[in-house]
Amino acid sequence: METRRRTVVVGISGVSNGGKTTLASRLEKDIPNSYNISQDTYFVEEEDVLIDEKTGYERWDDLTAMNMDEMMKDVNDWITNPQKFCPEIPSDQSKHPVHVLIIEGILIFNYRPLLPLFDLKYFLTLPFEEAKRRRSQRVYIPPDPPGMFDEYVWRMYLENKKELENEMKVDMVYLDGTKNPDENYNKIKEDLLTLINSAEKS
Repeated sequence: METRRRTVVVGISGVSNGGKTTLASRLEKDIPNSYNISQDTYFVEEEDVLIDEKTGYERWDDLTAMNMDEMMKDVNDWITNPQKFCPEIPSDQSKHPVHVLIIEGILIFNYRPLLPLFDLKYFLTLPFEEAKRRRSQRVYIPPDPPGMFDEYVWRMYLENKKELENEMKVDMVYLDGTKNPDENYNKIKEDLLTLINSAEKS
């Protein structure tokens, strides 16, 4: 209980290219005793990705395309011993330092075993045209086939969002990805520091 009470877990999810990675990286840099885990690092090999029956595209925007068991193991390892993930921070920095785990990815809230661990949950949104424009400017390996965003990626975003809202009824703070990135960053940072201060006093 002492370890769990002295940790804070923040989730940043939402639309592809909404700014999740930028926010998570910035928070990790600025918040003491913090560590960032990105869902993108747990994709399976391309040959193991299933094919979408409706469109014929590879189902990258699906939990089956990610090794969630491995991700969950890494998250639990952090919760068990967060100090191990921040070796540059002296263990005697304070009597009871608060450690922060930042988890980002398009489907982190859709993975039910992970959901109860979050203390703060944020979901980035974008309108269709802006999301498509940003996606077209990114280089993916493998690259997106023509039509993939319109026919598959956006549909999966809407389906996964609907699952969170209607089926799982996840309580999330929505962030507008078209806003100045500083606004979303300051919102998360303010909430996070408030929670850290509360934990430090407990």
